[in-house]
Amino acid sequence: MIRTEPSTCSIRLVLWAVILIGCTHWENASHRGFRHTEVRGEVRSSRRILRLALGLYHECAILDGGTVACRGSNTFGELGTGDLLPQYGGVIRPVMALRNVAEVIAGPGAVSCARTHDGNVFCWGIMESNFVLPTNSSPSRTPVRGQTAPVRISNLHSATSLAISTHGACATTSLGGLFCWGNVRFPTLTMESQIGSLVEFSGCNDASSLLAFSGGMIARCSGMSHFSSQFSYVPPIAVDTQVRTSAVGDARICSWQRDGRRVDCWGDIGSLSGPDNQLAVTHQFVREVDDVAVGPFHACALSRGEVYCWGTNAHGESGQSASSSGRCVYAGSPRPCVPSPRRVEGISTAMGIAVGGSRSCAVLQNSSAVCWGALSGYDTATPHHMDWGTTLAR
Repeated sequence: MIRTEPSTCSIRLVLWAVILIGCTHWENASHRGFRHTEVRGEVRSSRRILRLALGLYHECAILDGGTVACRGSNTFGELGTGDLLPQYGGVIRPVMALRNVAEVIAGPGAVSCARTHDGNVFCWGIMESNFVLPTNSSPSRTPVRGQTAPVRISNLHSATSLAISTHGACATTSLGGLFCWGNVRFPTLTMESQIGSLVEFSGCNDASSLLAFSGGMIARCSGMSHFSSQFSYVPPIAVDTQVRTSAVGDARICSWQRDGRRVDCWGDIGSLSGPDNQLAVTHQFVREVDDVAVGPFHACALSRGEVYCWGTNAHGESGQSASSSGRCVYAGSPRPCVPSPRRVEGISTAMGIAVGGSRSCAVLQNSSAVCWGALSGYDTATPHHMDWGTTLAR
């Protein structure tokens, strides 16, 4: 029996037995982390973390063996456990019937998707804007509303990358194809065919990467960046062939050059000047930047094992104490912030980074994870180890 530390309790009659369940203390998961869960009568095993994905209200991890576990809010089935029970503690039930996973995304809404090593794509949860899911069981337009277990995207094969926005999702394939489902349109690309609600864009026959934020999508084809119709402006990275890759979150976009030491950002990150700001803010790094992760209000960069963050810091999500934070005006209100990248102390062996809501995380060389920001009912700028080691086998 799984028993969480209760804040309020209720007694439910379930089939033949009366089970006492400690109710989870419901908190806004975009501002709070996860409460400890006590395990009784279960075998616990240590799991290595290969990759983390943070959403606003939930997060997912790829664990050793290619399985996936998610935790946090589960109002619409975004944890993929077959029910709507949230998971905030140390015992994490894995996503149902999902193996050999190469990539997982905790979307901007209550949705999750995963790509396996053999190129199949699975999604679960719910998306906004009448998002639809093409499946074999329902080839017509079927809204994803509380899909509590993974469903395979039909007619999509050999996927190599995946991106999700609140309007829809896209995937690239090993043959360079670009396929989307939901309300995603690229004004500069030709729509070739539509299978159910799966759309192929023939104008992109050598797609190399995909990026998404909550309101749109960016596809990289032949060294050019193509922006979906949701963008109100097109940053100059659309024609900059020196951009290695980009990371986006909401209306904020960051890119870094091939020399790896310069990061350019548009929107709120760094300047906090509003999502329609078309002027780039340039950040210079001493050593090469290996990755950039962009959240709703802050960003982090990975540089040779170290992590640097900037943007809002109301909960310590940029890794700096309140006393060392500056003040920035965002949406007419002053907020604690870190205007330019500053190192998060205590991290020197990071292999991957993830940001979401008011928290940040890093996967370390020893396959453990540390997080900072809004965690477990308190705010901290100091990285804390997160326990994904207790999972229940299916």
